[in-house]
Amino acid sequence: MREIAWKIPPFDAACDAALSESAGIGLLTARIFRARGLKNPEAVAAFFASGSSPLLDPFGLPDMDKAVRRLRMAVEDKECVAVIGDYDADGVTALHILTDYLESCGIPTLYHIPDRASEGYGVSELAVRRLAREGASLIVTVDTGITAFEPAKIASELGVDMIVTDHHACLSELPDALAVVDPWRDDCPAEYRGLAGVGVAFKLVCALHGDAGEMLSRYADILCVGTVADVMPLTGENRRIVIEGLRKMTENPNPGLAALLDLTGGRSEECTTQTVAFRLAPRINAPGRMTTALDALSLFRADKKTALGAAEELCRQNIARQTVEQGIRREAEEMLAAEGFDPDRDGAIFLTKSDWHTGVLGIVCARLAEKYGCPAILATSDGDKLKASARSVRGVHLHQTLSALSEHIVQFGGHELAAGLTLRREDCDGFRSALRDYVLNLRKEGEFEPCVTADCEVALSELSLAAVRDLSRLAPFGEGNAEPLFALRNVEITDVVPLKEGRHTRLTVSDGGQQLTALFFGRSPEETGLSAGMRADLLFHLQISTYRGNSSVSLILRECRPACGELSDYAALREGTAISPAAAALLQPSRAECAAVWRSLSDGEEPSAVSGISAAKLAVILDIFCEAGLISRGESEISLIARAGKADLTRTPTMTALTNLSGR
Repeated sequence: MREIAWKIPPFDAACDAALSESAGIGLLTARIFRARGLKNPEAVAAFFASGSSPLLDPFGLPDMDKAVRRLRMAVEDKECVAVIGDYDADGVTALHILTDYLESCGIPTLYHIPDRASEGYGVSELAVRRLAREGASLIVTVDTGITAFEPAKIASELGVDMIVTDHHACLSELPDALAVVDPWRDDCPAEYRGLAGVGVAFKLVCALHGDAGEMLSRYADILCVGTVADVMPLTGENRRIVIEGLRKMTENPNPGLAALLDLTGGRSEECTTQTVAFRLAPRINAPGRMTTALDALSLFRADKKTALGAAEELCRQNIARQTVEQGIRREAEEMLAAEGFDPDRDGAIFLTKSDWHTGVLGIVCARLAEKYGCPAILATSDGDKLKASARSVRGVHLHQTLSALSEHIVQFGGHELAAGLTLRREDCDGFRSALRDYVLNLRKEGEFEPCVTADCEVALSELSLAAVRDLSRLAPFGEGNAEPLFALRNVEITDVVPLKEGRHTRLTVSDGGQQLTALFFGRSPEETGLSAGMRADLLFHLQISTYRGNSSVSLILRECRPACGELSDYAALREGTAISPAAAALLQPSRAECAAVWRSLSDGEEPSAVSGISAAKLAVILDIFCEAGLISRGESEISLIARAGKADLTRTPTMTALTNLSGR
């Protein structure tokens, strides 16, 4: 597994305390706000207010007026309207909201979701022709269609009007449709760009109905599922949408969602974005990956009598998806090991195998991108071409990357972090080489450096129930408002226990008399590299667990490593910048460590060769020796200074500062 750098923001206790007091929030919550650039009480108040702010005017979206005029005409004349969606959770929820509303207006409605294997992504010419034969005089796309140039022409030739609603990146040319409603159009105000495909479809329904509040009450839970599942930013209007949606999901959900929540244990507690992302979305996405997304649509259209059966079918398909996914991931890992893959040398993952299931390639790509800290693209046979899924990491914008490599690609589409593409077999080697050069050049120019950034560093003693409950005011968490990520350094691991046949790990961590449980899902005890008695650094989210009426704080680990001093902390110490007590404790050398370095110097050896002492701590020890008059340092050499008597290292400025900061 690749070692990815950790970035931990500077410690600023005074600013955190001031914001905590002025904004009326907990100290831990104040640290999160400061880390995210909200440094005054007005900014904090504005963040909280966004959860109840008015919805954006749907007519702020370009062409919305044209779309509404045409649909109102269809309502008045009882025309047959067809809706084409996508096969993921965003597309299915968008299709459900629009068709449900149109049907409630008495409009005969057809709908179509492409088959991932036979049709692929997007609006197909065959679908347009079939819907026209079945009587549709108007076709509306949701979560798709922004590149449907030829299908739009065919619809026009057949005398069928087309309205495109989508939220994917626009090309310089738009389809020749009656209306194209997409927040990424150049003439669309920026505040609309966080809308998911279901969000754009919802705006269309609001514009048709005239009362956005009533529509939000009606569809909030469905809208929330699509927005969270498609990883849209949970800021601004989306924050309110998701807050309302989670409330409805908890209190009065759609019958299909209620059944799925019951089957997955999601109704045993208040619904959160984690409920949507980890319990609902994978199961709603499963049919579109394995069979047909019409099974997912059936869930939302179900009544109380049929909901349980629809939910059970999604759960069955999700189990099948997991089995296929695990097989492909195992094969991909074996291929990477066989070729000696190195992200620093190879830039990005690009693998092909003829019999991989297209429906799960994106999930496996996401797992590989996260593990190796680089873009991942997996491709499989599609007739005489290759169909591929791609996932990326922050710093490598996939749509921009694929645009730059378009000479090697038949077609592509997607977002910053996810995309799909089609390749000719003979172009694979050229594409692989160009992809490697492009990503490595980004890194060379400093635009992309794999790292994980914590919001702030904490001490174990700060993680009280009250502090963690106060943090929940920042929810809902998701894209653009990530669940807070904390760093904890130099804590003792007192117990390591495998869970679920070694697939997961439970750790007990302690420091200064405090003790908490840490859970690492998807990582075996051996893979953590930790054992009882070691001291470790941890990156984690916080969770309150309740068992038999008793609540406690747990750490949900993102990364872990043996404790090590950071050179950035050493640099901050030298500059007089405040560092945390834990950072100071990591840098503070013991008497034995100082003695080991002194012996090395006395024997004429390189002090860097002293086992078990980090580069940062070694730099501290050499500073202490200089301050004590034991050595002098030039640019490239260290000289010992003869002196009578022993030096008191504890009284040197550096050791005194570290002692005061660490409290030791």
